[in-house]
Amino acid sequence: MAGIKSPYCKAIVSLFENDALNLRIALTSKVLNPNITMAIKSTTKNQTENLMDIGVQIIENPFDIIAEHMHMAINNPNTLKVVRWIYGLCNLYDPPLHLPHGKYIVCGYGRMGKSIYEVLKHNNFEISFAEINPKMKEQFTFQNQPKVLIGDGDDKEMLKALGIDTCVAIIAGTNDDTTNLSILATAKKLNPHIVTIARENELEDFSIFESSNIDTIFIPAKVLINKTINAILNPALDIFIKNIHALDEIHVTTLIKQLLAIDLHPKLFTLKIDSQQAFILSKHCSTLNLPLSLLRTSLKDRNFTNNLIPLMRIRHKEIELLPDWNTNLEQNDIYLFAGDDNAHEHLEYLANNIYEFYFAYYGEEKSFLRQWFSKEKH
Repeated sequence: MAGIKSPYCKAIVSLFENDALNLRIALTSKVLNPNITMAIKSTTKNQTENLMDIGVQIIENPFDIIAEHMHMAINNPNTLKVVRWIYGLCNLYDPPLHLPHGKYIVCGYGRMGKSIYEVLKHNNFEISFAEINPKMKEQFTFQNQPKVLIGDGDDKEMLKALGIDTCVAIIAGTNDDTTNLSILATAKKLNPHIVTIARENELEDFSIFESSNIDTIFIPAKVLINKTINAILNPALDIFIKNIHALDEIHVTTLIKQLLAIDLHPKLFTLKIDSQQAFILSKHCSTLNLPLSLLRTSLKDRNFTNNLIPLMRIRHKEIELLPDWNTNLEQNDIYLFAGDDNAHEHLEYLANNIYEFYFAYYGEEKSFLRQWFSKEKH
């Protein structure tokens, strides 16, 4: 009824909490429309493998994304800031999210807790667990068994037994918002200097978490939505995020400064050198040497350049971050740019308007009459 068989239907998105329901929707969609793009949520390795077997193109696990963000917060905080900015979770001028090294208490060994444990273990952190559900203890299969206590995470005596006085951070990662808030409130009383990290489960207009003086808040639903939107509507951004770890912190810090020099909120946009998106550039790139720097030429004054930064180039499936301005354009190149409205507008004109292109490349106005007479003569 929603129109999945329509030729205008390009994708189906299923982000239900229930993995089994998401799998069923993917199976049904594949039968109804084998060519449709599918973006499906998965929270377990087994679910991900099942979705891959079906042929689902976009599989997103919000807890893996959060775990990856935590790893970057520990090791590459400025890289994380760029990623969170692209997701719309922060501004470029916000201070970077940095997680300290030391001992952590993790409350909740569910899907998020398992992902967080792998990150903390990878970074050689000391970890203690608090788990409410006694049945969950059967799932603890650690090689080096951390301290695990069963009980309420806001129990003062239990937090003391877990060594909260010597901990640098506590993570409240249960699937209940009230429990998470209570855990962190108790923890702060016992150790005023502890870094507090919360999982917020409900997407509401008014968030009590924002008023609770919590250092870091992870919202799986919001992360998942933004990640999925990028993967479907702007695949180049998704590819950039997956490869940004190739840049070291020094290059990322410099990039942030360059972005902020453009605007507090730079625009992100892509351009493919083909007949649809860049007709003029596509037509001439095989006969003329067209440097990437041509695309930042100001069409108001050729001696000036626009506020434009090339973030990534995809050529023959090979990815290059921060490509050099001197590289030449080639057919079917895909570029991801950051810039302001003026740079974006000039880029569109230059790519598709012969007169603007002629001015940018040759430095003079192209005469319509001269072009017409030349055609008549031939």
